[in-house]
Amino acid sequence: MKFVQHRSRDIHSLLGWIELKRAYYHCAQCGASCAPYDQTSGLGSQQLSSALAKACCMLAVDDSFEQTSRKIENLFGQQVCDDTIEQVVHQVGGRISAQQEDELKRFFEDKKVPQAQVEPPACLYIAADGTTAHEKDGWHEAKTGCIYWYDEDSERQSRYMAGFCDSQRFGWMLWLEACKCGVCEAKEVVYLGDGAGWAPWGWRGHSQ
Repeated sequence: MKFVQHRSRDIHSLLGWIELKRAYYHCAQCGASCAPYDQTSGLGSQQLSSALAKACCMLAVDDSFEQTSRKIENLFGQQVCDDTIEQVVHQVGGRISAQQEDELKRFFEDKKVPQAQVEPPACLYIAADGTTAHEKDGWHEAKTGCIYWYDEDSERQSRYMAGFCDSQRFGWMLWLEACKCGVCEAKEVVYLGDGAGWAPWGWRGHSQ
């Protein structure tokens, strides 16, 4: 790709609308184009800044998209419609899901265990279960997982996961995330699960 010009883009931030000018590149042979700044700064197809998009996603974890829209306006004075919030949440969720699938695929290929990304806790707690969630075509079973521990300041740290897949596949994804939380280095691991085949938890000999 070759540099074409600096092009402007209107972005909705936590402080209101701003105008950005960023470098735009285009390939005359294949027709592809990109603005590298959009990728490195986390800007998606919507006009939300990464900070405002993050706020929308975090609030939407516990509230409906309509309620999240009202909270964004009350907290920051910014009007973001519920349709835009829904699009951002689905976009971010889709990327995270794709990353988890890629990570699981790489692990099955090279069997390389992820290193802990936090200070290994004295005790790591892990729980997995299934629940039902309503999609456009009806009810489906969703697998859910929680990993938590207490840091050196006795503050609880938590990681949550969910997905529409079978229990064995979800169990492996949960285990990979637990590796990042120090499951291999923890002095004690407490796992809570039912009789489903939550591989690899069924054969690792953890406390039940």
